Amino acid sequence: MRSPGMASRAGLFALASVTVFMAHLCHEVGPAFPQEGPSPAEPEPAGIPDIYASLGLNLAAAVPFGEFSRNVDFGFGLTGDISFRLVQSGWLGLRIDGGAIWYGRETSRDLSYVSHFPLTVESTTDNYIAFGAIGPQLHFAGNPISARVYGLVGMSYLETRTSAKFDTDDSEEDDIDLGSHVHLSDWSPSLAVGGELRWVLGGSRDGSLYGLGFNLDWRRHGTTRYLVEGSITDVDGRTVFEPLETRVDYILVGAGFWFGTW
Repeated sequence: MRSPGMASRAGLFALASVTVFMAHLCHEVGPAFPQEGPSPAEPEPAGIPDIYASLGLNLAAAVPFGEFSRNVDFGFGLTGDISFRLVQSGWLGLRIDGGAIWYGRETSRDLSYVSHFPLTVESTTDNYIAFGAIGPQLHFAGNPISARVYGLVGMSYLETRTSAKFDTDDSEEDDIDLGSHVHLSDWSPSLAVGGELRWVLGGSRDGSLYGLGFNLDWRRHGTTRYLVEGSITDVDGRTVFEPLETRVDYILVGAGFWFGTW
């Protein structure tokens, strides 16, 4: 069995290889689209903001590795990102991203009696990570494919929450919500290094573009306390929690749509 250190080095090597491939691909393809703008003799009108930005929305999968991979399986969720061009030539930008990844869910049904009437209590426990990060981004133009490489710092929030309801077992009667309870939560600083491939599908006369995007990045956290499936047990009528405390590292893979002017 490979050690966590070997797994981390292998993950970083794979990520670096993909990043180099994206930059080489965009260099071979050429510029994304003709550079349009006023000539020196025809300057842009004053007072008009020159803002170039884009927004991406993705379905994502998290692949854990290292210590984290011994305790959880794949996670799934939603992510989003917004990026702004910082220099006129377009090679440098600022990227902000965030999202939520669910890495475990347990559902149980227990029979309870209220005034001698049997009711089924359904409890659902969710384990998830919510995160946000910000950092610089390098842009490699190409047509119709372009690439971006970025490094981010941010914070992640890990939580285990149980929600419960009375299941009336009657299609004509609504279930009775019993509320929810947070069993354990923790904050952890994060580092991310990754890249993105974008394929332009079309655009409009005002310069707006839209297309498909594919993201791949490596996210690393410090030692964090969290719960997984099986960490909450019932012992002689008492609820017992057995939290884990390890580093939280995973590779995040996302695919979705983007639109914007850069």
